[in-house]
Amino acid sequence: MIVLMWLVFASIVAILANNRGRHPLLWFLLSIVLSPLIAGIALLCMSNIKAEQEAERRHKELLEATKQAK
Repeated sequence: MIVLMWLVFASIVAILANNRGRHPLLWFLLSIVLSPLIAGIALLCMSNIKAEQEAERRHKELLEATKQAK
């Protein structure tokens, strides 16, 4: 039962990693080796790559729009 819960929480960390733009398999394996709690905390301390890329894309669009407006 403990092993099953460990795998479930490791899977949750992998899904969270994927949503944040990180490699899910790497984070799943890291969760299994260390602990899902430790890996989850480490993941949450790192930057959200997807959000940063989206912000950069919006910034570039705004720059292009202001250049075209002039």
